Amino acid sequence: MHAIVSNRWLLSTIFALSLLSLCWNNDAISLWDQDEAAYAGFAHTMRATGDWVVPDFLWSEPHRKTPLLFWAIAVAFQFCGENEFAARLPGVMAVSGTVVAMIVLGRSLFGREVAWAAGAIASSSLLLPNLAKVALTDAPLLLAQTVAVLAFLHYLRQPRWRWLVLFWGATSLGLLAKGPPILILGGGMWLFLLIFAPERRHLWDGRLWAALALALLPLLAWGRLAWQADGGEFIRWLLDWYILDRAAGGTVFGQSGPPGYYLAVLALSFLPWLAFLPGALGQLSCEVWQRQRPALELAAWLAAGWLIYELIPSKLPAYALGAYPAIALVLARYLLADQPMVGQRAILARAGRYLFLSVAWGLAIALPLAATRWLELERGGIIAASLVAVGLAGLASAEFWALQRGRWRRGLAIAALSGPILLLLVWGSLMPALEPQHSATQRVAQAIATTTQPQTEVLFARRFDLPSLPFYIAQSGRTYQAFTSNETTALLTAFQAAPAAVAVFDDTEAVAEFQQQLQARGAAAARVETVTGWFARFGQARPYFLAYRQPPAT
Repeated sequence: MHAIVSNRWLLSTIFALSLLSLCWNNDAISLWDQDEAAYAGFAHTMRATGDWVVPDFLWSEPHRKTPLLFWAIAVAFQFCGENEFAARLPGVMAVSGTVVAMIVLGRSLFGREVAWAAGAIASSSLLLPNLAKVALTDAPLLLAQTVAVLAFLHYLRQPRWRWLVLFWGATSLGLLAKGPPILILGGGMWLFLLIFAPERRHLWDGRLWAALALALLPLLAWGRLAWQADGGEFIRWLLDWYILDRAAGGTVFGQSGPPGYYLAVLALSFLPWLAFLPGALGQLSCEVWQRQRPALELAAWLAAGWLIYELIPSKLPAYALGAYPAIALVLARYLLADQPMVGQRAILARAGRYLFLSVAWGLAIALPLAATRWLELERGGIIAASLVAVGLAGLASAEFWALQRGRWRRGLAIAALSGPILLLLVWGSLMPALEPQHSATQRVAQAIATTTQPQTEVLFARRFDLPSLPFYIAQSGRTYQAFTSNETTALLTAFQAAPAAVAVFDDTEAVAEFQQQLQARGAAAARVETVTGWFARFGQARPYFLAYRQPPAT
């Protein structure tokens, strides 16, 4: 790893490819339902109504959160227009900022070479860069967590005001980004170090607690405004859904998993570096046993950012993101340690190499099968999936054989370049192949925009729970109304009352019944067009029907 860190050309190539992968095709892939489309919808509503306090958008109630990301997307919309690239721009900046924070703030804690190596490892991982490809609250949260943790560790070593201010500011932003997770990370680290660290006096520093109290003020100020806006309805729901329900053992949309779930997620996320992960964790365990300070700090980071979430029933891959910088630092310290490959270290290194090769080849084999059987892709999509699979298998095999033959410099270089190359393959070939089906809601809006006048009213015949659908309808300049499946009379009345209208259905029988009731009212039957794609279920194509009140304009 010394050779990579000291090779400016190679290091620059790694970071340049990583930055390219963060932005690649961000403007060409339509919004993902549910979360990303809901967040873009919240930002749209904020700009349209001027209400920047309570997030609101059609079919997006379960995705309401503290508003930092929605504010950031709204600002990006203001400068770049309401489009996919602008929605994802805050994620690109947050992921890039996380890597920069690891390098800049980590140098004096763990050493210059370790910080740069950790930045390269994080940049070439697989999950972290994808936070720039889908607009989620996890990217700004991770940036805030990383800065807060590093400032906290700096303060424990040198209790200076600049670290206190940085800790306070980052914690404030983390609370506004997603609420409690940043407190769970900081509180868990504090408790771990209180129990295991040999030096504890700064953990009781009153200024640290005062800074934490100040960090709550921006969140409380926003909460007060939100309470005043709707009489506390949104804040009560937020507390119940995100805190009380989780504390009672509830799960998010039924998504759960066994203990060890996040260990598997971490292994896949750092797949290019999986060959070194067993040895890195083994070395960390030995150093913790010896009570070495850097190891204890990283162990505290892992315990609070990863192990805590293994114990709760609700499981989503991004929950343990707070531990990702710690994993990168643990790997960097292991790869830069000048220790002979003998004994237990040699055994773990060999086991790591075979584990890495097995997982990589397993994924490479599964990818084309999934494209064929699960996603039911056409020829172009299967070719793209096969291209990614070949790239994964080839890079993994090259890395494995380089390490097997003791060519560490070559193996590490392949590992560092694999992540960005694979992401460029995925987002440059596979995702565009999925886009014709994935962009179905966008194509519905485009069909309406190209066949109707701007004053046309779009009527949703039932609750589709696809926030991207109203978002793209709004971008087309059309207004919309939503009905439930038992509001047929109200739907018919609105359809006939509007100067021009389009009703959207997803059920053949509902369209037929709608036509019959129109005729029973003495009205002409609607003209029906069909758009097919992945709507509610990814990988399962189904038709949506557009019923026009008047013939489409030529």
